[in-house]
Amino acid sequence: MNKSVHLISLGCPKNLVDSEVILAGLSSEGFRPVDQTEKAGIIVINTCCFIDEAKQESIDTILEHVRLKEHDCETLVVCGCLVQRYGKRLVTLLPEVDLFVGIARMRQLGKILRQFLALAPGKRERIFSIQTSVRAWDEPAPRLLSTPQHYAYVKIADGCSHRCTFCIIPAIRGPYRSRPTADILSEAQGLAENGVREIILVAQDTGGYGTDREETNFLPDLIKTLAKIDGLEWIRILYIHPFRLDPKLLQTIREEPKCCPYLDIPIQHVSPGVLRRMGREGGDVRDKLERVRLLLPDAHIRTSLLVGFPGETDDEFDELLKFVKEFRFESLGVFTYSREEGTPAAKMKPQVHHLTRKQRRRRLMEVQARIVEEKNQHRIGKVFDVMVDGFDDADPRNLIGRTFFQTPDIDGTVLIPGGAPSHIGRRVKVKIIGSNLYDLIGQVQPSSCHSSRYTRRDFFDEGHLPVSDRDQLFS
Repeated sequence: MNKSVHLISLGCPKNLVDSEVILAGLSSEGFRPVDQTEKAGIIVINTCCFIDEAKQESIDTILEHVRLKEHDCETLVVCGCLVQRYGKRLVTLLPEVDLFVGIARMRQLGKILRQFLALAPGKRERIFSIQTSVRAWDEPAPRLLSTPQHYAYVKIADGCSHRCTFCIIPAIRGPYRSRPTADILSEAQGLAENGVREIILVAQDTGGYGTDREETNFLPDLIKTLAKIDGLEWIRILYIHPFRLDPKLLQTIREEPKCCPYLDIPIQHVSPGVLRRMGREGGDVRDKLERVRLLLPDAHIRTSLLVGFPGETDDEFDELLKFVKEFRFESLGVFTYSREEGTPAAKMKPQVHHLTRKQRRRRLMEVQARIVEEKNQHRIGKVFDVMVDGFDDADPRNLIGRTFFQTPDIDGTVLIPGGAPSHIGRRVKVKIIGSNLYDLIGQVQPSSCHSSRYTRRDFFDEGHLPVSDRDQLFS
């Protein structure tokens, strides 16, 4: 039997963390991870089903690898959110898949798979545990990193207790549960000891960390403690619900040198009527974003928008479009509304026509492209800290890196022609000499490699720092 296994992780970084835990569990049970499907006797697909596009990608990926079973692949395993959501329907629809495992049992996939393969084909149960288990991912577990050695995602909570009317996540993942702080710190310490220089905190709502324990300042305190770990140089935070933008968090991001001044705040919309129908609590998002600009003027703000929500009128969309033009986000992503069965929004009327949704998304992205192009033009000639990730796939003579305002696989990159391989995994000073819409082009400055000690100035171009009299705004 070929015990080599190839794992395909679909969806967001939170799913990627789950996949890394699965890989470690498979390895501990004697399976050998490989990086190519052609070398694998077993293929595992960790699925996503957040929106229609994610579901389609999951189904397409499964069907693509079903065809591989005709050749080298002996066993095909599907796990994750798609299994959790659709359960036994998949067993009937996809007879070629050997094993389906729900979220509650993914950590035990190695053991389940070993026992599964030991049975005669006629005695094998094809589906394992689709009952929701809110404690499934709350305990510490080893991980086998799939990211470059110098950065890693750290999931600080699972589930969600918001009740957005368009979202199925609470039904799949259960209510919001913060991981114990000690477990997170232990994991981060271990990552740092193994060469990780940047950790990226993820959860369905990172700003809600600790609120399920009815305590305050949990995320600011966590950031401050993580910053004390030797070897860590950057701490990045993704997915902050606008409801969680309190002054204490903003002050911590501003004052802690290791915390990237990068805020990922998915606002979804700005029209009060649309936000009310979405079930998005938290007051006027415009006021909250303007406060961020006031308190953190040098911060990079990214957001996600949802267009074509049921009942969204032309005027409500124009209100959103006008705000994007005026606020000038450093980066944003736009999703078209996906009618998810089992959500309140699926029953709302009127549903916006799918062509109108696509047209609205296109208009927003065209506006944002011009904004990004203008912002990148202003960065030419300036010097930034860049974390070098590796070689450029398109041209291995060049390196690819990221500034503090570029998250892996989400934002643009910095292309560094002719960079030295010794720079990979390190922060270097790079002068921006050009741009290509979302990406920047830069040159490494002489003697630019950093030690692990640095100041807030390293995040910004020279001579452009927040003024000290803004301290009074945090009081």
